Amino acid sequence: MIGFASGEVGAGEAVGDNDTTYYYTLNVRPGPAVSSTLTQVATPAPFLPIITSTPPSSGEIWHFVLEGETLWGIAVSYGVTM
Repeated sequence: MIGFASGEVGAGEAVGDNDTTYYYTLNVRPGPAVSSTLTQVATPAPFLPIITSTPPSSGEIWHFVLEGETLWGIAVSYGVTM
């Protein structure tokens, strides 16, 4: 997340009892302040292509998130919004 020098982030998804309601959560916990005498310039991370899954005839897609993948990168790879 932008503005934190250190910390942790976690995300999750759950499906409701009726299989039509989806719940998403994103938790961000700032870490201790990191002191630096250097000026840090934000460099955008390169976009890494993500191997997408081919949906079966039912149309549902399961994507297992790998290290380094982002929600934005996954959405772009599948051609959907976040």
